[in-house]
Amino acid sequence: MTATAAVLAAASVSAQAAPAASRTAPPPTATAVLADKYVKDTTPPPRRVWRTVALSVPKGSHIAGYCYVLDGTLGVPQVGRPCDNSWVAAGADGSARINVRPLQSPFNDLTVVAVGADGQPSQVSTDLRIQTAWGPVDKLGDITGDGKTDLLSRLGTVMRHDAGKGNGRLGQTRWARVDVSTTLYARVGIVDGSANNGLLALANGRIMSLGGDGIGDFGPESCCLYSPDGNDWSNVTQLTGAMNVAGKGTAGFVVVRGGQIQYYGATEFSVRPAVTLGVADKNTQLVGVQDFSGDGKPDLLVRDGKVLKLYAGNGDGTFKAPVVFAKGYDVSNLVDITSDGDANGDGKADLWATTTTGGLVFIPGLGKKGFGKPLLLARTGWKGVQLY
Repeated sequence: MTATAAVLAAASVSAQAAPAASRTAPPPTATAVLADKYVKDTTPPPRRVWRTVALSVPKGSHIAGYCYVLDGTLGVPQVGRPCDNSWVAAGADGSARINVRPLQSPFNDLTVVAVGADGQPSQVSTDLRIQTAWGPVDKLGDITGDGKTDLLSRLGTVMRHDAGKGNGRLGQTRWARVDVSTTLYARVGIVDGSANNGLLALANGRIMSLGGDGIGDFGPESCCLYSPDGNDWSNVTQLTGAMNVAGKGTAGFVVVRGGQIQYYGATEFSVRPAVTLGVADKNTQLVGVQDFSGDGKPDLLVRDGKVLKLYAGNGDGTFKAPVVFAKGYDVSNLVDITSDGDANGDGKADLWATTTTGGLVFIPGLGKKGFGKPLLLARTGWKGVQLY
């Protein structure tokens, strides 16, 4: 029995246990069809394009409306609370129209049940698969699909998302559904084949992936990336994504593990043996893996005390020995530093950093010349915030 079938069965049992005066036959199964201008096209529109779906039941049926969810689990309709998900009332003829926004490529699944006036759902759900055109793949650092690099951070037990404006500054703030209380997160590129950027998550010795929804939030965790040495990841203290290090389209991540900085190449199903890059201590902070030098190959940037060290990437999954890339980045001035790529549109990898006074600064990248003068974005409000 599927999860949806189990939900509907539970609702049916509840209805059968109601007083005899309130019992009615369950409503008929709904019909769901796409009903917009795109249905005549030979290829479907891309993800994030709103679609119209027509819902109906056989003529003469009497229903209150429809409960539906796109790419999720359908809740249990109840009397007085018809739906845990989205709800639309039916017209006099039992029909309704809804607008849904498919966010995945290439498939999105809409689940619908008709609901009677007494809260009873139809005994069988209706599933409509909505296809979208593949791609384009969002650029690294962009989690909303507008082509601009966004900033993710942790405040307490919640994940904060600040939309990038494309000039290093930040716009609207929203809070993701992800609970970060006991989990270490790292930004990464495509993890589920959907063309949306996602996350890696480290919790209880396991590294998992979370696909992005393409509009600033992330889906459920998908287990697991296993360590090639047969051990778990419980001794990992830092984690950062590392895309394209071994060539365009390749995946991977860098960790601080057991006092060492290690790079792991990865596929959807396996993790390659570690490449040890150097020694880590209490002054080591992984800043990010981006093309900091401007040669088209991703590099690893690490804070080591007061300096930023560059491990220049060779483009084949290996790195050169570290060199001092920038000075004056002491933790007594800048508490946390991260790089999510080019945030001001000049093609060079930039930095964001929190200050000891609780402020936030943007530090523009200059390619092989290092970084420019910090730009103050906020004087307060960022104390205790961890940047991703």
